[in-house]
Amino acid sequence: MMIGGSSGIPFAVFFVTLAPVALFGFIVAISLLPRFHRDEFSNPRQAHRIECPIPFDRLLLIKSFLASAILFGSFFAGAPIAVAALIAGATLLVTRRVYPEEVYAQIDGSLLVMFSGPFIVLAGVENVARRRAVRLCHPESLGTKSRS
Repeated sequence: MMIGGSSGIPFAVFFVTLAPVALFGFIVAISLLPRFHRDEFSNPRQAHRIECPIPFDRLLLIKSFLASAILFGSFFAGAPIAVAALIAGATLLVTRRVYPEEVYAQIDGSLLVMFSGPFIVLAGVENVARRRAVRLCHPESLGTKSRS
């Protein structure tokens, strides 16, 4: 997503281009998991046993699927990715079935920092590339002389 967003290509082109690669990776993962974890996949009866029941909220699931469908629809329609994601996330919080405090309590801060790191690095690289392009094309605008 970061590469597609920074390249300026539409989401539909990005999706169609990388869908075969993602599908291939998915098939490889599905085929290799049982081979490397035979003990977990050897007994089919054990695979269906749930030790701790997971709470299930059907209305929240439907609302999440609808928000995801609208989100991907807006991606394909050409809406800016950040705006579409912000609207979908805000919609889920505003039409709450779960209080925002409960959602925020489940956020892992260190994991959030780890995933935000690449965005910060990408922004820095884009800024350096932009300044370098300006310096090469218009050296007088930055008050420096061209090195060529």
